[in-house]
Amino acid sequence: MINSVLISAKQIKKTYDVKEKSSHHALDVLRGLDIEIYKGEALCIMGASGAGKSTLLHILSSLDRPTSGVVTIGGKNVFALSDDELAKFRNQTMGFVFQFHHLLSEFTALENVMMPALVGGAGFKNAREKATGLLVELGLQDRLQHRPNMLSGGEQQRVAMARALVRDPSVIFADEPTGNLDRKSGEHVQKLLFELQRKRKLTLIAVTHDQEFARWFSKTRMIRDGLWC
Repeated sequence: MINSVLISAKQIKKTYDVKEKSSHHALDVLRGLDIEIYKGEALCIMGASGAGKSTLLHILSSLDRPTSGVVTIGGKNVFALSDDELAKFRNQTMGFVFQFHHLLSEFTALENVMMPALVGGAGFKNAREKATGLLVELGLQDRLQHRPNMLSGGEQQRVAMARALVRDPSVIFADEPTGNLDRKSGEHVQKLLFELQRKRKLTLIAVTHDQEFARWFSKTRMIRDGLWC
């Protein structure tokens, strides 16, 4: 049941100093956004390229710091944490699925999924068992020892989904998770993503420009020129 705020962002601004030849100017990507996201919610953030949606996602997930503004997750002011504290908090509470899977090419599918658990302090046996179970659940039981270059695009993204779930996060952040896939593979990944979200009662926050993908979400917000439409 959605009954409490998990993530709160207030007056989020992001400005870049853009240098061009001998001059420079400020580029305001986000211009004072507020948002509250509830536990168990599936939120889609849409907008054209350059609208600021990926920048906002990176700030909400603490991967990037805002120029100004406050983000709290589970009541914790994340940008008041030290870099080490923030990395630990992120590992314990968040999972990430990106357009490009970012799997480590020298490791197998199983090893890639184990990695966040090992970094988080899980024992090797427990990490291996958890990673194996997730890969089996996602239909990759025959791909455990395959390296990324031996997997299809859809299979690689399913490995990335398993990796995002291995620490039992409360929230999944997804940046165009089907944007690099053909339609059939993309639809399969979408279906699995929402099955996992419902089964585990996860909060899901995604950015996309894909109208078909957006229809899966219970809530959609549009961003344009760094502001909500």
